[in-house]
Amino acid sequence: MKYRRKISIGLTIAVLVLQIGFVSKLVIAADTGGYPWADAAAVSPASYDWGYLACHEPMQQANVCRITRTRSGQVYHVSDPWRYALRNCTSYVAWRVHSQHGLAIPGWGNANNWDNAAQRAGYGVDASPRVGDIAVWEGQYGHVAYVVEVNADQTVNVEQYNMAGTGQFSRQSRVRAHSYIHLPIAPPAPAPVATPQPTPVAPVGADPVPPLVDPPQRTDLVSDTFKLDQRSDTTTTDYSVVRDPHTKLLAVTAVQYAETRSGRVEVSQSRASDGNTTWQSTYATLEMAHDKDMASYSFADYDSDGTLDLYQIKYKGNTSGNTEVRVLSGSTQYKQAIGGWRTNQPMHEAHEASYAVADHDGDGALDVFALQQKTALPNQKMIILSGKQNFASVVGEWDIPASSAKGQPVRIAVGDYNGDGQKDVFHIEQSPKPEQQAGTATSQSVVRVRNATTNYQDSLREWSLDEADTQLLLPVIP
Repeated sequence: MKYRRKISIGLTIAVLVLQIGFVSKLVIAADTGGYPWADAAAVSPASYDWGYLACHEPMQQANVCRITRTRSGQVYHVSDPWRYALRNCTSYVAWRVHSQHGLAIPGWGNANNWDNAAQRAGYGVDASPRVGDIAVWEGQYGHVAYVVEVNADQTVNVEQYNMAGTGQFSRQSRVRAHSYIHLPIAPPAPAPVATPQPTPVAPVGADPVPPLVDPPQRTDLVSDTFKLDQRSDTTTTDYSVVRDPHTKLLAVTAVQYAETRSGRVEVSQSRASDGNTTWQSTYATLEMAHDKDMASYSFADYDSDGTLDLYQIKYKGNTSGNTEVRVLSGSTQYKQAIGGWRTNQPMHEAHEASYAVADHDGDGALDVFALQQKTALPNQKMIILSGKQNFASVVGEWDIPASSAKGQPVRIAVGDYNGDGQKDVFHIEQSPKPEQQAGTATSQSVVRVRNATTNYQDSLREWSLDEADTQLLLPVIP
C-alpha cells in the first residue's frame, strides 16, 4: 500500500511509503518534540493536510498565508514558513534545522528530493551518518528525519513527524537511511574572559558538594576483594563481571558507593590484559556517594555506542516515593547522565528485591528485571519494567515459587541458558554452609535457573557454585 500524493502549487509534502523499509519499532511519543505547530487541526488527514483558521505570524512574515485548503466551507492555512505542509516530516526537519542550526532550507520539495537539493545547495551528502544530520529515505515520495544519535554499528536514532501518516512526533532507533545530509555546525563561541568571582559559601548545615575529580588509581589486587565463586559484595562496594563490547574480554567491575575517596560513587575496572589481576582505571561518577542498602548497580550498553553504561536502580531515599532508574554514560566515564526516570514501583528495603538489565521482549530497548522477595508473602514475584516506556510500565509480572533460600542475599543475572531464544533468570543465592572445623561457618553460593518459557515457574537446573563451576555463569554475562 502506498500513501497518496497531494498535488498543489507552491507547497510540497512528503509521507512515508511502505517501500522505504524501516525495520525498527516506531515509538509514538507523548510529547511534541518541541515542534510549534503540533496542534494544527486536521483538514484532510487522507491527503496529510493540517492547518489553522488564522495565519500565524511566522507564516505572515514568510508570505505563505495564501497557501490554504478548505474544509466544510472554512479556509485553513496549511504551510509552515519554509513552504512545507504542517505536521509532515519535511516541515518538522525544516523547523528543527532552523531552530538548532539557524539554517533555512525552503523549497526542497518532497523528501526523496532533499539529497539532490542539498547537494545543489552545497551541503555534503553521503552514507556516513553524524549527529545533527538529516536522514533521507528514498521511495516514491521519501521520508526525512533528524539524527539524534549514531550507534556503534552505524545505525541511527532519529526524531521525526508523520512517520505513520498521523501527523505525530515519534522516535525510532537503530535504523539506516539511504543517505545523510551533513549540516554545517557553527564553531563554539570563544570563551569569555574570566573575572574573579567570590567563593560560594554553603548554607549553614548543608553538606559541601565534592568536585567531580577522579581519585587516585587503586593499587590493591583484584583477587584481594573479588572471587567469582562467592558473593564478594561488601557494605561499601558492588562487584560484577562484565564483557567489554570492544575486546569481548571479561573484566571485573567494582562500584564503590560509600566511603569513597572522591565523595562520589566510584567505578573501577580490572585490567583484562594481565588476567584481571590489577585494577586498570577508577572514575568518580556524577552520582554522590550514599549509604549502603539504597541502590543496586548494573552495566549495560543503553545507547548502543559500544560502551557499557552504568545503571543505578535507586530503591530508597527518593523524593518521588518510588524506585528510580538512572543511567550514566560510559563514554563520558560516567560523568554525564543519559537519563533518569521514575518507575511505577514503590521504594523498598534492600533484601526485598534484586535487579538485572536485559532486553526481555526483543524491542531493542533494555528492560529492568526485578525479583521481589518480600518475606511476608508466600511467593516471590518477577516483574519486568519496559525500557521502551522509560521503566514506567510493566511488560511482565508473574508469581513464582519461593526458593529455599528466601530471605538470604540474592542477586540475579539474565541469559539464555537452554538456547531457546528466551531470557532465563539465574538466581545466585548465598546460603549458610557449615565448615568441618567446629565453631566456624562460611557460606556457599547456590545457583537456580528459572525457565522463561514457563514464566519462571520451573527451574532448569540448580547447583552449588564453587571454583569448578564458575564457567557456568559466563554465558549470562552481557
